[in-house]
Amino acid sequence: MNSARITGSLFTENFTSYLKNARVSFKATSVLFLIGFVISTIPVLHQAFSLTASDFFNFQLWRLLTSHFVETNFLVLGWSLFSLYQASALLEPIWGHIELLKLFGIVQLITPFIISCMAFICYILTRNVDFYYHTYVDGFAAANTAVLVAIKQFLPDTIVLTTPIGRLKNTNLPLCALFACLVLSVFRITRAVLPLQIVVGLEASWIYLRFYQFHPDENVHGDSSEHFAWHTLFPRRLQPAAKVTGKTLHRVCIALRLCAPVRHVDLNQMHAVNVVLTGLETRDVERRRQKALRDLNERLNRMRSSPTKAESENIPLMEEIGPDVTVTSSEISDFPESVTVIPATSEESSI
Repeated sequence: MNSARITGSLFTENFTSYLKNARVSFKATSVLFLIGFVISTIPVLHQAFSLTASDFFNFQLWRLLTSHFVETNFLVLGWSLFSLYQASALLEPIWGHIELLKLFGIVQLITPFIISCMAFICYILTRNVDFYYHTYVDGFAAANTAVLVAIKQFLPDTIVLTTPIGRLKNTNLPLCALFACLVLSVFRITRAVLPLQIVVGLEASWIYLRFYQFHPDENVHGDSSEHFAWHTLFPRRLQPAAKVTGKTLHRVCIALRLCAPVRHVDLNQMHAVNVVLTGLETRDVERRRQKALRDLNERLNRMRSSPTKAESENIPLMEEIGPDVTVTSSEISDFPESVTVIPATSEESSI
């Protein structure tokens, strides 16, 4: 209880100081959330700005924008404001405004699409009209979960709360949010579709951050680090089962071409390999041959400039060599000390 009071007081102080110096985007979005909450109290306006699966398949796509700010539950509204505060304070300074909007847009658009498809399939199989016509997919719950996943990505071991049972870290927050919403939904404190929104938002945000997010400083896509694997979202006792589930989901995503296969190479298990390049010896011989011919040409040019020295050494000049004589180098690799003048035979005279 003492740690909870300290955490609450620190959050109140930080939140108050942040509101004074907050960015315009945070203030504007907070005002939109509050306006949407007021609108939701009026049934006619709530139906006009909310989204159901039937509205989605009737191509009333403008509801995809308005439904993000419509919220009927005060607890979820408080969670949305807190998540927006965390995103503005922690994620936006590191990612930038555009990357944060991209994460929110991807999660908030994918979540109603998947839930609408599930409602349509359920309607076809069971003729259940409640899920298709009367279940509202509103609010910012999917993006709230995406913020928790993003914080878990680069601050996984930060302790949020210390309890007698154990320590609550950032890496446990996405699953704790899902469990809390499940309990609240069972007691009908929150709407029944809220846990489904959290599950879809959790999966969509993790896939995007794991495989697709571009990091310009490293020029890579995604985050293949071990601390951000799928099973790390769960407690240690559930991680063996989560690994099996994660591998299955990964194979499904690869089959659907949603992500590329990731291969990990253990550098500690690699052995030295002797690589023999067969062309190196040939290139070395050719290089020595060219060097020998170049030295030969230089020596012949020097002798041409000093004929008396050439005559004293009894070496014929190039003009004095007849057409039936071939000049070759003996042992070019050991040149250039000797040059042998060999008369050409009848078979070699055409060369």
